[in-house]
Amino acid sequence: MVYAQEKISKKEVEPLRWVLLTTEPVETLSQALRVIDIYTARLRVKDFHKAGKLVQELNAKE
Repeated sequence: MVYAQEKISKKEVEPLRWVLLTTEPVETLSQALRVIDIYTARLRVKDFHKAGKLVQELNAKE
């Protein structure tokens, strides 16, 4: 399990916090950072697929 929190946030909003459940070994800071990198890459892939789906939908309407 990895706990992560935003370093910078707007003053009137609390920083986001995450609890990341993983089967990866997490005994050091570098291992925890690797888990966070894996998770953020997953979010980028998800956004990429969402954009691709939108392009397909727009092309289908033409």
